[in-house]
Amino acid sequence: MRRRGRAATVLAALAMLATAGAAPGAAAEDQPGAYIDVTESVHKSAIDALAAKGLFEGTLCGDGEFCPTEPIKRSTMAVWLIRALEETEPPEPQDHSFIDVAAEHPWAGHIARLAQLNITVGCAIDPLRYCPQQSVTRADMATFLTRAFDFEAAEPAGFADLNPENSHNASINAIAAAGITVGCAIDPLRYCPQQFVTRAEMATFLARAIDSKTPPPPPEPIDPPPDNGSPRDADPKAGTPEPDPPPPPEPLDPSPDEESPRDADPKAGTPEPDPPPPQQPLDDGNPPDDDERSDCDPDGLCFIPLTEEEWRKARERIFGE
Repeated sequence: MRRRGRAATVLAALAMLATAGAAPGAAAEDQPGAYIDVTESVHKSAIDALAAKGLFEGTLCGDGEFCPTEPIKRSTMAVWLIRALEETEPPEPQDHSFIDVAAEHPWAGHIARLAQLNITVGCAIDPLRYCPQQSVTRADMATFLTRAFDFEAAEPAGFADLNPENSHNASINAIAAAGITVGCAIDPLRYCPQQFVTRAEMATFLARAIDSKTPPPPPEPIDPPPDNGSPRDADPKAGTPEPDPPPPPEPLDPSPDEESPRDADPKAGTPEPDPPPPQQPLDDGNPPDDDERSDCDPDGLCFIPLTEEEWRKARERIFGE
């Protein structure tokens, strides 16, 4: 029976084991090996990545040795799974449900926590036992991972060697759909459910499970179309937008004693030119006044333009009719 509420615990714990933008199975690919007995193999990158997170502390088989080809024990499986799911080590258990797990067992807290999360129900009942030294089969591994990471039920993956009555079949199909396993052989496609899982294989299975539950990074924001004005506060570096400049001041009205030009009024139109001064009438031959002698020579002769009628009268006056 799966606990759906465990999904939140899984995702919270992944922050300890998954780095942003990198899958656990590839994090340490270019780094020196964590263990002297793990050389070039398909499992090396997963082992090194999880080792860098401290997942394997206390579960090694020797000084600096990982023993990649040895089958993983159920007690070790409890430690690796709890560390993958939770950020802190579990406390000492208050009650010891499994009769074969003593209080002084080094991994008693991890085994008890695995039972609390409903990831395990033990290996036998009457009395209830966990079988900590028993090796984990590939069928067992599928159920452990499906319960721990809440993998969804899936259609049959097509493995030809699954017993229709095997209680682990649903979990095997679930981890196949999640991309955790591709089977042990092809032609025909097989899963090898009774085969023991090695420690190196379990590191790869666990790294894939962690990677499958790691949330993707948030998408980059999309720039607005060029014809849309983007508000400045959409850019965190833009700061506070500058206020619009104030409108220019209105022109002051002229003082009462100051004449306003007509073109200041758009309805005034073009001003009419001043009329010419009236033409002075000719006198009867008397010289013009002093202020009108601007066109006279020093002898008093003045040259004033005459109309034809004025010229005719002047000629009659001088020469007679």
